[in-house]
Amino acid sequence: MSDALFQTLRDLADARSAQVALDEQAKAAKVAFETANALVLGDQKKNAALVAKLEGEVRALGLNAYHITKKKEPAPGLEIKISRVFSYTEAEALAWAKKTGMCLIPEALDKSAFEKVAKATTLPFGSFDDVPKVFIGSQLNAALYLEPATEAIAS
Repeated sequence: MSDALFQTLRDLADARSAQVALDEQAKAAKVAFETANALVLGDQKKNAALVAKLEGEVRALGLNAYHITKKKEPAPGLEIKISRVFSYTEAEALAWAKKTGMCLIPEALDKSAFEKVAKATTLPFGSFDDVPKVFIGSQLNAALYLEPATEAIAS
């Protein structure tokens, strides 16, 4: 064995040993950090769950408001965007793919390729549906708490 190979093997063994020790130190430091900060980390986790729950409720209520009013901005900081989605049954799409030889992965439908074809050509089945999707602004405080701009009154 060459000296260079032997030395590099020794360097690798040393580096691996150091990595194990550093991994153990990092694990201990993480445990110490989590222990020392258990309250704030617990609050963070609870608040993240609350944010997710409230975002879900806002999306549902915003979508409901859109369906009633058809307004794409049903509330400050809330926007409804319409996506065009092709609706189809997978069985019909797979039959079409086999017949045309397009959009196939061996014995399966390549959904992504099929939906691209559906956008570019008319198919004898399926339909495009407009699907509203709720987007919540990232700066809700600015949208909700700023005074609305007052219009100048003509004298």
